[in-house]
Amino acid sequence: MYKGGNCLFRRSPFLRWNLHHRIQTKKIGNKLFKKKIPLNKKLKKRVHQKMEMKKVNVKEMRKVRVKRKKERRKRKTKKKKKKKKKKKIMKTKKKKMRIYSSKWSKKGQVPKAVVRVRRAVDVVTAWKALPLGEGDRASALKMVD
Repeated sequence: MYKGGNCLFRRSPFLRWNLHHRIQTKKIGNKLFKKKIPLNKKLKKRVHQKMEMKKVNVKEMRKVRVKRKKERRKRKTKKKKKKKKKKKIMKTKKKKMRIYSSKWSKKGQVPKAVVRVRRAVDVVTAWKALPLGEGDRASALKMVD
């Protein structure tokens, strides 16, 4: 019923105090402050109506609850079927001459980076595009030449 605070029927709907107050919590730093806020007349009336309804319907509600619980149990015990994974067909595209940033080689896909260097036009930019160890860089440059 309310945001920024606990439910009206926090402990039990039949507690008088809960009927006439709501608790608002506010966090300042790591401390929690609680504040009791009295309800207005309209709200009190609505709460009392709810109370009366609850008194009447407790037995019926209990039956419904038990029924739901049983259904839930049944649902939990059912075995789930495993879905078959679809095989993905990879489409290959011809790539243009482009030098990529070091984004790819961070994931450890070094060969890809080397291939990109082969395609690179400018040797200096190719060297920058390969964020590998010095030895690897040298071999990659030979490939470019």
